[in-house]
Amino acid sequence: MIADEVRPRQRYLRSANVEQEASFGVEDYIPTGRALEVLHRVARTLHAGPESRAWSLTGPYGSGKSSFALFLHALLGPANGGRQAVAAATLRRIDSNLAGQLSDRREELGAVHQGFLRAAATAQAEPALDTILRALTRAVSDYYRAATPPQVVRHARAQAARDKTPRALAVLVEVLADQAPLVITLDEFGKNLEHFAADPTNGDLYVLQEIAERCSLGNSRHPALLLTLQHLAFDDYVRGATAAQRREWGKVQGRFEDIPFLDSADQTLRLIPAALDTSHSTAAFRRRRAAWAAEQRQACTALGLTRLLPAGDGVITASYPLHPVALMALPEMCSRFGQHGRTLFAFLTGREPSSVGEFLDGPLPRAGALPSVDLARLYDFFTGPGLSAAGGATSRLLEVDTVLREVTGLTEAEQRALKTVGLLNLLSQGGPLRAHLGLVAYALAEDTLDIAAAEATLSSLVARELVTYRGFADEYRLWQGSDLDLARIISDERDNLTRQSAAELLSNRDRMPPAIASRHTQRVGMIRYFATMFADTQSAALPPTEERRRRSARALDRRRGRSHHLASAERGRHWPQAARRGGHYRQHSAPPRGGLGACCRRARPGATRRQFRPRRPTRATGARS
Repeated sequence: MIADEVRPRQRYLRSANVEQEASFGVEDYIPTGRALEVLHRVARTLHAGPESRAWSLTGPYGSGKSSFALFLHALLGPANGGRQAVAAATLRRIDSNLAGQLSDRREELGAVHQGFLRAAATAQAEPALDTILRALTRAVSDYYRAATPPQVVRHARAQAARDKTPRALAVLVEVLADQAPLVITLDEFGKNLEHFAADPTNGDLYVLQEIAERCSLGNSRHPALLLTLQHLAFDDYVRGATAAQRREWGKVQGRFEDIPFLDSADQTLRLIPAALDTSHSTAAFRRRRAAWAAEQRQACTALGLTRLLPAGDGVITASYPLHPVALMALPEMCSRFGQHGRTLFAFLTGREPSSVGEFLDGPLPRAGALPSVDLARLYDFFTGPGLSAAGGATSRLLEVDTVLREVTGLTEAEQRALKTVGLLNLLSQGGPLRAHLGLVAYALAEDTLDIAAAEATLSSLVARELVTYRGFADEYRLWQGSDLDLARIISDERDNLTRQSAAELLSNRDRMPPAIASRHTQRVGMIRYFATMFADTQSAALPPTEERRRRSARALDRRRGRSHHLASAERGRHWPQAARRGGHYRQHSAPPRGGLGACCRRARPGATRRQFRPRRPTRATGARS
């Protein structure tokens, strides 16, 4: 079997829980470039004095945030458990300088044997204060497992559990940092943010501001570190909150350094060889693998693909059994149609159908070219087991799968060609990984490159109208049309719309007609109307509750006659007004004394227009005409 020569090194875990450290295989963790960057930041802050020691790690599902947190806790844990030595050895293989720096900091802080106070908790839909208190309580129990905690620690812990206030929790953090270096890790922190947006009164985030400031000031004998892990940016969790809530959260967010925890495709390519172990392979297999890799490098150079291998040509040898084209496509497929590192290691080390683990269980031919994992197998994995872990951008993948499922009567070569073209279409952005004849022929080649056979297969698919050739782009495609991603554009617009309230969206979309006070108009003979608008609890146009109460009181006073007179500006104006009462019309050239309402109240049914003509004002004696 091929597994006798190549074995998966990574023990794959679909998920990691920061509260269950014992189930995490420290020896199998592979530090990525982003993980090393965070470790460098941590190492620089392990000293007394002011320093920024609050970080927020933001990354999508499966990017390895929880695994990194467990690895960090193993590095900072006690030396007698064995896990700390394994984690230090793993880091030393990747970055010996960083490993030495962390070891020196542990010795300077006096944490060589007992290590750090490690507080870790997985957040739920609860206030952040409850999550942090649960993490600190567990940290005290683990650190003083064989001894009784000091009196000051017991008192501060009891005070924080009884009061449950940000100040009491911050005091507990300071007390613990006086005893030993402290690291606080909050996984799934987005649950706390969602709870804050739904219930701001019970989900106050001020406790984070208080603790982050205490960690940065460094007033304790030892440093205290704070890390939060979440899938989305902070603003995305509180997008539906009010403006006041977002301002409050902005003040808390400013205390944290945001670190995007997502490795690039180049870093993922370097990660793939580390998951495959060939240290026990035979010399004969290594010679065959070297000859196979030399042929692949020559073909990649002819097709202009070597620039897509940033780790150098050696990555082709170290990544066997992956075909070079499948090797280049795998990181992008995991990023766009999977859950990043989680999907990557499921494909490399799992035993699911069409995975590399299943391929390694196959036979190894005694002679000839070595078999490899091609694009067709990669396609089968992402439309099979990998589809359950795919994200929201699976519409194109499902379109390709639908085309293949509806076609019958294809040969095995035509099926492989159709899958290869479909997968390259998913990744094509006008670059070198487009489905042109040379690349398709190279991806389909099992032993030697046969351009003629690949061209005949593609011509057959074109004749059956399963594939179309676009001459201006020199590529084969399963459909005609543009590369415009309408689904992503619609998703972005939806995100923009969710930032506005429903009342604001309706007000921008449609302007409501004014509301006319009909009864008031008939009574006083003057039209009064009110501007109408859509409003909800988030509308800034609504006056505060106290202001609305005062307006209601003034309106009630007017109805009782306390403020019935017209405003001076209205009383000085002269314009024709018409009113109807009892079937007769009256016209006023100017408002009478007491206002229009006074005249209209004197009207009685059956009165004539002449009887109610307004009286002309009399001139005073001696007045100038």
